[in-house]
Amino acid sequence: MQRSIAEGVVAAWIAIAAGAVAGEKPKSAVAAEPIARVAAATLVERIRLDLGDVAGISGLTSAGDQTLWAVPERGRFLVPLRLFGSKLGLLRAPVPLEGVPAGLDTESIGWVEGDVFALGTESQVDRRQEDRVLLVRLEAGVARVFDAIPLPYEAFGVRPRANQGLEAICVVGNRVVVGLESVGDARGLRVARLFIADLRQRRWSPALLKLSTATGKLAALECRAEQDGILAIAIERHYGVAHLLRFHLQTAPAAEPIVPEVVANLAAIVPGVPNMEGLAFGGPGEILIAIDNDTSGTSGPNEVLVIRVPGL
Repeated sequence: MQRSIAEGVVAAWIAIAAGAVAGEKPKSAVAAEPIARVAAATLVERIRLDLGDVAGISGLTSAGDQTLWAVPERGRFLVPLRLFGSKLGLLRAPVPLEGVPAGLDTESIGWVEGDVFALGTESQVDRRQEDRVLLVRLEAGVARVFDAIPLPYEAFGVRPRANQGLEAICVVGNRVVVGLESVGDARGLRVARLFIADLRQRRWSPALLKLSTATGKLAALECRAEQDGILAIAIERHYGVAHLLRFHLQTAPAAEPIVPEVVANLAAIVPGVPNMEGLAFGGPGEILIAIDNDTSGTSGPNEVLVIRVPGL
């Protein structure tokens, strides 16, 4: 029986990802070297956020009204942020988040439309069969989960490790893109796994993103529409390592790994290389990065970095 193109792509993707069960050491690791010429990125500002008891911001997104929204990993609320002059701060009190299933952490957030957001999740279950994208709507002062889109890992030959799930998410129109933290191996390359779905059809297509260092993992993702598809930026990070990647996603799935451009070595411009967990487009040529200050206990303040990246 003849397979469809999409079925063939998935089969090929599983084949080149074979042996890349989450947590296994890749057969070979690429050297820590840039894929392309690194731009002259600069740290414009390091903004300390006074968020009271809020800690552990794990995702960041920009809504259509230029409001920023953050989500903590284990706190059950959304945090609305806005620039006041040159200061970034709370737009209003954190919004309670209801309906997140017990045992799930909220790792990432993407704005869909209006008052609707998508949240990437993970759990402490090792080699689980799925994670879920939660759809959340703001109504009457509360953010409520009203729907969920499961991502069936077993259909793609993937079994993530505990505490490694949908670390990154972004939304363009009806398309949602999620990134898995667990690293895979494809033909000797260290790769991050991406999954793309139409929010109406809810069928996932896989993609592989070549990582640029020997230890980094996908930590955050942001995207926007372009004429030929989706322009995406991502943070690849580990202890002492932080690269900003740029790449294009096409509407049709591809079996070969995407080779990104390294547009900034963030570790070289941000002292201490903090735990960069959220990413959003800022003004022209600028990005905003949220810092997770809750890694095995709170350490340091909540912060957002403003980074200028020429040509972005």
